[in-house]
Amino acid sequence: MVIAGGCASGTLMRVGEGFTMQMLSLVFFVIGSLWGSHDMGWWRANVIKDAPTVFLPDVFGWLGALVVQFLIILLLYIAAVKWQEKKMGSAD
Repeated sequence: MVIAGGCASGTLMRVGEGFTMQMLSLVFFVIGSLWGSHDMGWWRANVIKDAPTVFLPDVFGWLGALVVQFLIILLLYIAAVKWQEKKMGSAD
């Protein structure tokens, strides 16, 4: 999807807008999704089952988990605003 220039929703949007080259990306996205769902049992049995799981409410409690998620979103927003200001400042 990186080579195609977008994520699944971006590809669907561009196909809907008439970008015919995105049709190829969509076809291979569907094929990859079907292949991935077919092999998911193997991945779950051999790789995922031993992976540690993190459920934020178990770690921070429900209110703490909401606060942590909000803070992460806030930090990402601040970083995006700063990046945008830097980009706009260099365009002058």
